[in-house]
Amino acid sequence: MLALLILTHNVVSIFGLALALLLAVAGLPRPAGEVWRALSPAGDAIVLALGLTAFFWLPGVAELRYTQSSRPDPPIAVWPRFEQHLVPPASLLALPEEPADPAQARVGRLRVLPATEPVDASALDAQRAAVEVQNGNSRTRFLTTEELQAGLDDVRQAPRDDGTVALIVRRPALDERELLAEGRLDPVQGLVGDYWYSRDPEHPEYQVTLINARLIALVAQEKERWALAGDQLYVDYDRSAENLPPGTRLAVGEAILEVSAEPHTGCGKFMARFGRDAVLFVNSPEGRKLNLRGINARVVQGGIVRAGDPVRKL
Repeated sequence: MLALLILTHNVVSIFGLALALLLAVAGLPRPAGEVWRALSPAGDAIVLALGLTAFFWLPGVAELRYTQSSRPDPPIAVWPRFEQHLVPPASLLALPEEPADPAQARVGRLRVLPATEPVDASALDAQRAAVEVQNGNSRTRFLTTEELQAGLDDVRQAPRDDGTVALIVRRPALDERELLAEGRLDPVQGLVGDYWYSRDPEHPEYQVTLINARLIALVAQEKERWALAGDQLYVDYDRSAENLPPGTRLAVGEAILEVSAEPHTGCGKFMARFGRDAVLFVNSPEGRKLNLRGINARVVQGGIVRAGDPVRKL
């Protein structure tokens, strides 16, 4: 039973193991001499469960350095909703509904919504292409490590001084994306309208993330899949640790950003959307040196940012 709990889900296994221990303690006999004798079967059961499920949790432990971040946990009030961790029983029985509006078609598990501001032609083309992906017309596959390494030279050629903003993406809610022709960066709210402000406002060092447009073009392969990365600013600019050490200030359009010390690392979502080799690629020593997954930044001076705006160091 414990093995099944561990295999079900990490959250379920934590609650299940805690409940099992509580039941074991509650059922202990009164005499002190019988305590260890009563705990022995429970200990054997836990060891057996861990052994049976080693194929499930050992790889996660081995690759922890690729996915773990030193980012402090947000307060419980802004933790992700409970329903994000467990599948509702009704969803196991019902088929997903097709969206009435094709602009809200899902890309993987994300929805690309029509932007509230005017969107340029390229963004509209990306939204139409997203519908094609939903209809099964995309043949995108995950790239191998060898294929990713082959494209690294182009990523390294990103401008070190004068770059450009290639794409602006706002996240109005979890797993939703808006492709913007322009957005406003604010010292308090970050990208105005982005759900960072409602989820983690106590850590402004994570207000905005910038990813190399050449890197995301490599791993995503199709422009309509760029937004899956979940970053707000996609820039053609060298964001390596050598070129942009923590504390560096960047002029992006009318706004000024300051690079944060906290690294931006590939996570489980990045792996699900772009493949296991991609997350190992961006989290490798060379990937971290080049900040392939991107950088975190806070807004020092607010202002409007538009696609095509210049990016430069101050």
